[in-house]
Amino acid sequence: MTRHYALACAAAIVLMIVAASKATQAETFVSDFETGFDGWQQQWHKESPTGTDGVVSHTTERGYLDGASLEFDMGDGFGDDGTLWIERQFAVPAGVPTQIDLAFHLFNEFQSDFNTFQVKAAISTGNPDVQADFTTIGETDSAAGWVPFMFGDTITSPSGQVWVAAGIRVAWETPRVYWIDHVAVSTTAIPEPSAAATALKGLAGIALASRRFRRRSNRSA
Repeated sequence: MTRHYALACAAAIVLMIVAASKATQAETFVSDFETGFDGWQQQWHKESPTGTDGVVSHTTERGYLDGASLEFDMGDGFGDDGTLWIERQFAVPAGVPTQIDLAFHLFNEFQSDFNTFQVKAAISTGNPDVQADFTTIGETDSAAGWVPFMFGDTITSPSGQVWVAAGIRVAWETPRVYWIDHVAVSTTAIPEPSAAATALKGLAGIALASRRFRRRSNRSA
């Protein structure tokens, strides 16, 4: 009885290990900017030294779910140049492939098929510093009001830190204002297949040992 109990416990432990390895470590962070930047920082970069810089500010003028958001004043657009973004660092399991998903809503004052700006995003182990660090994920002014955007990537961070950023790039020499709100970042660690395989082998070994023990017990009875 004691040995059977030990084998049952060992099998249960292995099953727990397998379940833990299969259960991805998922976390979601949502920022609605009710009282401020909620840990996000603003950055601006342009190639030309002239023109007015873009600025991000907290506002209670409008919001996606409430009455607050971040306002993106894109400057004067001089030289059709400049990217304005918000960025934040997130902790992930070090050295483990992790799926990072970014979602947010952007407010357009009007719909237009002309003179649109580019919507940008970045997910990386390094802090995005220049416009080239970003991926274009859409365009502004596709519809009046709040428009959703999404971006994702799988990152392996040796340090256990990743940077996530969302922003807008100037495309025309004209002043523009946009709003970004309800920024959601999900991090999902992807388990190594070898860990689950090893645990399954261990479980199979315990099952085999248990069957052999039962056979010997039946012969001696």
